[in-house]
Amino acid sequence: MGRLASKVALVTGATSGIGKAIAVLFAREGAKVVVVGRSIERGNAVVSAIRSRGGAAVFVAADVTREADCRNMIERCMEEYRRLDILVNNAGTTSTTAIEDAEEAEYDRIMDTNLKSVFFACKYAVPIMKSQGKGAIITVTSRGAVIPTDCSALYAASKAGATQLTQAIAINYGKYGIRANSLLPSYIDTPMTDEYILKTGQDRASALKSLADRTPIGRIGTPEDCAWAALFLASDEAGFVTGTPMLVDGGAVFS
Repeated sequence: MGRLASKVALVTGATSGIGKAIAVLFAREGAKVVVVGRSIERGNAVVSAIRSRGGAAVFVAADVTREADCRNMIERCMEEYRRLDILVNNAGTTSTTAIEDAEEAEYDRIMDTNLKSVFFACKYAVPIMKSQGKGAIITVTSRGAVIPTDCSALYAASKAGATQLTQAIAINYGKYGIRANSLLPSYIDTPMTDEYILKTGQDRASALKSLADRTPIGRIGTPEDCAWAALFLASDEAGFVTGTPMLVDGGAVFS
């Protein structure tokens, strides 16, 4: 029996990077997974990978910045599996825009993707978890939520907001058996990191080495590093863990 046997998990931004790793690992540990993302091709590929290993998964196309799409993904989950035990708010985007150069459209893009999407997903997931008397919410934010360092001010603000929103849910809904925690990754080898490097104009190999050198453990993280941490928070092993911002950063917070 897997650590998530008989549970149903919905993962946003699950078509690549950290979200994909979480979806695949959760399915391997016995969860039925709703894979959510914008790319139908990539989403179906993740579902196929899960099913090829004997797991259960379905894909739901959604733009999580839209309330109707978030409501639909939760409804589709209930139609397919009749319950929702785990919500992983992973969809996110990055920004390299300095505050004095940022336009309102850039602010809206960052806040809609990194913060408003978490609000929408939780708005429709929480009532279901309340009725079940149990549930786990995991929001993937960033080390930048607590120590912005060199990240964009807009990005840091959005991730701090998502972290605080998640903690508030933990406080407000713990009495209903709902736990809510955040994962705060730092330098992770994902397509979003590649996007960030491209925007800064750096050479990829040199940039990754620089990030590894700034991490006490001596390397940057992998999506699987984050997935294992998420698995603990989603499992019953973390039954007394809620409201926690869990750093997954190889000690970079101290560098």
